[in-house]
Amino acid sequence: MSQSSTPPLPYRQRIGRQIVFLHTGLLVLALVYFFLKGFDMEELTALFAILAPVTALYGGIAFKSLGQAPQANEAAPDEPPHAPTIRWLVWGHFAAIFLLVSLKALAPNVLNFKEMTLLLGVVESYFGAHMGMLLHEIFEK
Repeated sequence: MSQSSTPPLPYRQRIGRQIVFLHTGLLVLALVYFFLKGFDMEELTALFAILAPVTALYGGIAFKSLGQAPQANEAAPDEPPHAPTIRWLVWGHFAAIFLLVSLKALAPNVLNFKEMTLLLGVVESYFGAHMGMLLHEIFEK
């Protein structure tokens, strides 16, 4: 049985990686739904315009953190006391967006594009305020 000699990533790099992967997954999901005719080109463009600022904000912070070497004083399992709240907010934020995008693409009689964009604005505003404060604290930016 071989053990990896690579130490675990620091908390901020783990959460940064999670954010990058979730945003990438969200954009890929939108493209898949476009090819499955869940969105037309105009809707896909508008959806990307809605998601782009948030993707750029979170992704930029996360990419910058991922590109930095861990500091010598940065221990691997440096989870802050509010780590469960941060995990809940990250997963809740993306789950809400995935749900709204999927409902519109797969069940347009339940949620039309206008309603989806309105609800995306609400979700982004609610989670964005909390995520912004927490990401500022985690990534010290």
